[in-house]
Amino acid sequence: MQLVMPKGVPVEEIVKRKTVFAHNLVRLPVEVWPSEPKGQPGVLDLWVADQGALSGPVEPWPLLDTDGPTDYFAGLPVGINIRGEIVRALLFEKNYAAAGVMGSGKSSLFITLVAGAILDPLVEVDVFVLAENADYEPMKPRLRTLRTGADPDTVKACLDTLRELYTDLDARGKALREHGERKVNRKIAAKDTRLRPRVVVIDECQALFMHEEYGEEAADVVTKLISAARKYAVTLLFATPEASTASLPRKVTAVTSCKACFAIGDQQSNDAILGTGSYKAGISAVSLDPATDEGPGDVGTAMVRGIMAQPGLLRSFYLTPAEVTEVTDRAMDLRHGHVPTTTGDDAPEEVDFLTDLNSVLTGRKHLRTAEALNALAALRPDHYGKWTSKTLAAALAEVGVPIVKRDSGQSAVDTNDVAEAVTMRDRDAGVDTDEES
Repeated sequence: MQLVMPKGVPVEEIVKRKTVFAHNLVRLPVEVWPSEPKGQPGVLDLWVADQGALSGPVEPWPLLDTDGPTDYFAGLPVGINIRGEIVRALLFEKNYAAAGVMGSGKSSLFITLVAGAILDPLVEVDVFVLAENADYEPMKPRLRTLRTGADPDTVKACLDTLRELYTDLDARGKALREHGERKVNRKIAAKDTRLRPRVVVIDECQALFMHEEYGEEAADVVTKLISAARKYAVTLLFATPEASTASLPRKVTAVTSCKACFAIGDQQSNDAILGTGSYKAGISAVSLDPATDEGPGDVGTAMVRGIMAQPGLLRSFYLTPAEVTEVTDRAMDLRHGHVPTTTGDDAPEEVDFLTDLNSVLTGRKHLRTAEALNALAALRPDHYGKWTSKTLAAALAEVGVPIVKRDSGQSAVDTNDVAEAVTMRDRDAGVDTDEES
């Protein structure tokens, strides 16, 4: 409902007393949202949920039940609003910043976005988690980059990627002019590898922006990159446990279009991510509770701005590690045939599948079939780039290498089986396998 407030009772005063207001309505604070609509001063916009409507799990991610690819240039389902309607978020021409205390669900939102991105075979994704964290590990076979840790080398690698992206804008601009387009679209991205969409995730970004040597440059590069890259199909995502001008510089959030605030400590942190004055206007995540040993709290629920038409609560979808692995395997199958191939006038060299497989397994006890497929494609994109999981399975069967099931239920190739197959092949060919001793 909307109520015109009497003189002397500004909406801000109602917002300040939301906890008492909710109590009087026999609701939890998270179930009552008073705000003042933009352009309607003196009007209280009040939304009250049914008791318990915002507790319990969200429905499964809709893309788990589909087989086809996604489209970076269209919206991706990321969660539901407080009315239970699916919210679709854009990647093209958007950038994201998320803040919230540990255990509030920031990574769940970003993992859902990245899962949608990798199901588009044109998209390249780099992930930097500047802390020891395995959240994105199941996606590794499909990621262009996955670096974890807060060590100087990882932070520098992250900054190097941002530098490279900013420098690459010139090449993207020239490519756009060649195609006679003002901004990247799917047709030309599919045709020209210079214009393939790029998504970069920087989780625990405070380690980058607060770095003594690289922090100031990183803030400058990111600000210039976001300001210039909107039409070039480059999307950046930043996450931090506590928003401040140090951990997520104001000049970065000022040019970031989509913002999400999960359970947060105070008004200042809330406004640091959602914008000055948000708390007073009722656009607040301060009453959200993180997960604890006593219960899940409001994990996965965020106050968002820029994702939906109006600021409001978003309950993000949650993907289990097993579901992320399933999505990654699907993404790998979709990817083959879209990996850029080498060019040249040289005749193609003869390919020895067993030797190549043995090469990518070097130093590993086993390798998931999806990872093996990705490694082979990287080794010889002209030959393996179009292979699918079915192609690989047929090739393994032909050379007598079984596909085994790991304890996690994932399909994998064992190094010992490959080595045995190489030995048997060489023995049949009359090669002295005992020559090295």
